[in-house]
Amino acid sequence: MKWLKVAPQDHPERAKMLTLLAKTQATREAPVAWVHVPAGEIEMGADGKAATDEGPKHKVYLDAFQINTYEVSNAQYYVFVKATGHRAPENCCDSRFNLWRSDTMLDGVGDLPTINVSWDDAAAYCKWMGGRLPTEAEWEKAARGTDGRTYPWGNEPVDNYRASYSPDSYASWQGPISLAKINQYDSGRSPYGAYGMAGNVWEWVQDFYNEEYYKNSPPKNPQGPSDGYKHVIRGGSWRDTADVLRSTNRSQLLSETRDVYLGFRCAKEAKEIADKQ
Repeated sequence: MKWLKVAPQDHPERAKMLTLLAKTQATREAPVAWVHVPAGEIEMGADGKAATDEGPKHKVYLDAFQINTYEVSNAQYYVFVKATGHRAPENCCDSRFNLWRSDTMLDGVGDLPTINVSWDDAAAYCKWMGGRLPTEAEWEKAARGTDGRTYPWGNEPVDNYRASYSPDSYASWQGPISLAKINQYDSGRSPYGAYGMAGNVWEWVQDFYNEEYYKNSPPKNPQGPSDGYKHVIRGGSWRDTADVLRSTNRSQLLSETRDVYLGFRCAKEAKEIADKQ
């Protein structure tokens, strides 16, 4: 702040310093929480009655990493938009599905997950925060741990105390009340303490989608296919039924998709976070 007060307005480093200041303010105005996921092996995927792209079940070793405790909120994304001039979240097709007006979020939605963001939007936010999107393998481990559970909380059925979902059929958008606050559902936390990894909003992950990828996935720190035109999404949403919320369930969308059921969270290597905390 002292530097910004004395530096000329046309100084070439001014934009960089403003961004650094905004990041500092972001941690104060909209704190970002992380959970630690230790290094180790996970049996990833599912066989039997699972969808074909969930198999074969296979073992994967992952280095330690950290992942956001909560889905990225509108309040957190707002600081990013203000600091960088990045486009605000906006539904691809219908303004009735927006929680923002221009570059300002509506009153009362700060604690709701950011929606209507593309894969590129999500990746840009995570990079700005000094992180990245989680890989698909990291996301699954953070969601279900190492004991083969069906959902983040275990094998008990989905209910309204554990997740935001649609009990009977695909629900229709009712505005902000369709979404749960990012810190709701204590009973639905993952083994590592992450919230909302089943339901509320689908979450973008780093990987391109390939239905056959698990057949050739490397045994250590898989990064997904080298190319593609769709990215993987995980976790299900407020409009999905219970079976969709299974932690091994995979889906995919065109990378430019921006919709009301779609959000994200970020990850970092564990050492990077430890060095900066």
